[in-house]
Parts: sequence; structure tokens; C-alpha cells
Amino acid sequence: MAVLTTNYPTLGDLVSRLDGEGKIAPIAEVLNQTLPILKDLGFIECNKTDGYLHTIRTGLPEPTWRKLYQGVQPKKSTTAQVTDTCGNLENYAEVDKDLVDINGNTAAFRLQEDRAFIEAMGQKVAETIFYGDTAKNPERFMGIAPRYDRLLSGTKPPASSRNVVNFGGKTSDGNLTSIYLISHAVFHGIYPKGSQAGLSKSDKGQVTVIKDDGSLFEAYRTHYKWQVGTTLDDWRGCARICNIPLAKLLLSTEDAKNSREQLIRSLIQAKNAIEPKYLSRTKIYVPRDVMTVLEIAAVEVSHNALSITQAGQQFQANFFGLPIEICDAISTAEAEVK
Repeated sequence: MAVLTTNYPTLGDLVSRLDGEGKIAPIAEVLNQTLPILKDLGFIECNKTDGYLHTIRTGLPEPTWRKLYQGVQPKKSTTAQVTDTCGNLENYAEVDKDLVDINGNTAAFRLQEDRAFIEAMGQKVAETIFYGDTAKNPERFMGIAPRYDRLLSGTKPPASSRNVVNFGGKTSDGNLTSIYLISHAVFHGIYPKGSQAGLSKSDKGQVTVIKDDGSLFEAYRTHYKWQVGTTLDDWRGCARICNIPLAKLLLSTEDAKNSREQLIRSLIQAKNAIEPKYLSRTKIYVPRDVMTVLEIAAVEVSHNALSITQAGQQFQANFFGLPIEICDAISTAEAEVK
């Protein structure tokens, strides 16, 4: 599994620095095993109390050809300020005290019981990294898909639509999905100013739990909290191939084979849409079935562009040198991008 280098500390880096005794390290390991996007994402601290403010250049100053003895009007570039915010994800785990005490190793047993809660929070954050939309759910944070959710057509499409490649599938084709090319030079995780990055764990100790019927029992309670968001410095550093009809691509027909070839061409188009200076930090994220489609395409036709290499006990897919990673957080039931 390829690991991208990053100028910003990753979740694992921050955890190891903040907790010298490594008490939270097992949590980071659980997240890494199931959610590779969190392993790759660099985290930076917000520069405002309510979010991360950054300035985007929207226009360049127009130079002037000057004739002798004629002046030139001063010009300036145009910019826009954008603030990305964090969402606050929380959960509580409760384990019956007697069950823990019988086990003997209290701390290790509680971590095993809490594992499901940790993984659920990680999956929710990863899902929101792709699909969070503060226009629809203001309590969450803005993900990558809503930033690339318009095709380059119609009235005044956003600039980012230039990096949206339409594969051509329709809602009538069945389940649709996308491939995301993300440069970690421009797409980062953020966390609130004055706090720490990542999933925090607070042991509430022994508590009395009151059930709905009024009965009581003693339990150990753990509180999990994750304040997190994402920010995009430059829309030219990422791309999306949308409207991919999975069912058609997985068939053993000549039309399906041609569609798989078309997917390779779409990958080339998306790769070339990204600003070249960002490509060295770019990774391609695909759902599991799309990885199957790409591997079938690699077997069907010898592609120098698409390669599968073995590293130890693992196989790594690459496209023109860009690592391809399976990410289960990518939905295979996306809405059609229009």
C-alpha cells in the first residue's frame, strides 16, 4: 500500500507526538487499517476560531502592450476569501462492568469492546471527507464531491467543473459511482484552533446507567469526540470522473470491454486536468468494484499506463505512476452529476 509523503503532520504523526505513552496509538492503527484516506490526509490547525480562512486567486492582472510616450493603467489581481469549517462528531461507548471485570485485563478488553465505536466514527468521517455538504447538513463539514459536482456546461459553471470528467452514465443505467484524483498538496484535513487533531478518547470511568424501564446497572463509559473538517487550497489540484455505471463495466461483453477502455481514457483526461505541479502528491481513490474493473482492463490489454506491481505480500495499482487505492467510503450509489 503506497504512502504519500506530506508537508503536514498526518493523524498518526500528531497522535504519536501528543501522547508519548502511546495510549491512543491503537486507535490510530484501527483507523489506518480500514480507512486509507485518513492515513493520507495531512491535518493543519484552523487559523480562526470558527474555521480555516484562505484566499483563492480568481483572476490575474491583464498586462498592457505600451506604445512609446503612452502610459499604462495599473492593474491588480482578483481574489476571494473562503472559510472552511469543522464538524463535531461524538459517540459514547458503555460496557457492563461485570463483563469487563470478569475478563481481567480491563483496559485491553474495553478497547476491544470500543473498537466498533472507533471504526464507526472513522467510517463516518471518511464518508464525510467525500460527501459532506454544509449546504444540506450544516453541522458537518464540506467534502470533496460537492466541490466537484457540476459539469462544464450550462450557465456560469464553477471553475472546478473544468476538472470534472463525465463518463456518461445515466440514472437509468443503475448505480453510478466516481473516481477521485486528490492531490494532498492542496486538499487537507483541518481541526479547531487551540485543539488537537484526530479522535480524542475520554475515559468516564464507572457510571450508573439507567435503562428505559427504570432499572439500573453499573458500566464503564468512554466518550469519543472528533472535531474535523477539510479545506481545498486550489481546485486545480483535484479531479473527479463521475457518472460511472458499474453494472455495465463488469459485464463480459464487447461493449463492456470498450467501456473499460473508455475508463482508461477518462483517467488520462482527469490526470491531465490537474495542474502538473500537484501530480507528485496525487493519489487516485476508487471504490472496490472500480478497482476490479481497472484490473480487468489491465489484463485485457497490455497497458504501460496502468500497472499492477507486487510489493512484499501486497499488490499496488498505479496509473502513470499515480498510486490507486481502494476506498470503501466512496459510494456506488451516487446521484447523477449534471
